[in-house]
Amino acid sequence: MTQEEAKRFLDAFRDGRARTLVHEMMEQYYAEAVLENHPKSASLNRGEIHRQTRDLCTDIFGSVAQVTDDPQALYPLLSRLSRGHRPMAAFWFPEFNEAYENYKHRRKLEIKLEQLKPFLGTGSYADIGCGGGDLVGYLKENYGKFSSYTGIDVMDWRSESVREKIDFRMFNFAHPEGTLADTFDFATCMAVIHHVGRDEASRLRFLRNIRESLNPGGRLLVEEDVMLLPEEIAANSGYQQETGQLRKEQPLYGAYLDLGRQEQEHVLILIDLLANSLTVGVPDMDFPFGFLSIDEWIRLFRKAGYVHEKIKITGFVRGTFNRSSHVIYLLRRN
Repeated sequence: MTQEEAKRFLDAFRDGRARTLVHEMMEQYYAEAVLENHPKSASLNRGEIHRQTRDLCTDIFGSVAQVTDDPQALYPLLSRLSRGHRPMAAFWFPEFNEAYENYKHRRKLEIKLEQLKPFLGTGSYADIGCGGGDLVGYLKENYGKFSSYTGIDVMDWRSESVREKIDFRMFNFAHPEGTLADTFDFATCMAVIHHVGRDEASRLRFLRNIRESLNPGGRLLVEEDVMLLPEEIAANSGYQQETGQLRKEQPLYGAYLDLGRQEQEHVLILIDLLANSLTVGVPDMDFPFGFLSIDEWIRLFRKAGYVHEKIKITGFVRGTFNRSSHVIYLLRRN
């Protein structure tokens, strides 16, 4: 984490409306996720889970509040509070950790396949920024329509459960010479591009290098954390219909949509860093916070040489631990 990234996060944290919404989201969604994903959920005391989750969030936000004027103190603090730190902070109560591990290896992948299945194709497949490779392994076992399954990332993070089951390439598409020898018919890129950089040149290079690794007519399925601005929603009847339904199903997403551009960006910044550094347990990630609005992403994809085919606004997806403003884009190599 750079000093600039720490400063941007703390600026977002000082935004009272954004901070209050993210605090409320974490309290509600973490408790729901524990109760839904714990292997012995039926035997859990719901009131106690909500109390422990409330205490967890109070401890996290209270700790960060102590360093709002000291960006250099942020990374050491988050490292100590991370679930990956040993000994683990006491507020990570056992039921949370048990539920998260069950979710990570099962329900998270089920939810992701449910979301992606209407868009998935055939032929050779790669997941770009695959992390542990769990999605690749899960699709191989439960989708089965691709001819090959490959994970691609800048480092080999593969989980032991999939290490021998999937192909893997260690590769960085953000590099100026970032073109693979392999080519693919279909690729996914899940919440990765906003970690590539804030400047358009970095994102275009990343997307254009991926394009060169797609076969003619190949598809790229992108999921990103997105701002949805009132003027963009008002100008698009499809956006109006989707967000109108989501407001009914996800009241806190409605609260997010009611925020202005800067406040929405601050919400995404807070969720991105807190979720990845604390809950996922990887504070060493890059956090350039390269977030765009729903139509800004489309313009970027076109500039990078893609045709935009389909879009799906999914919002704060039920059943997940770390919920952000997600939109799925299906792109075709032009």
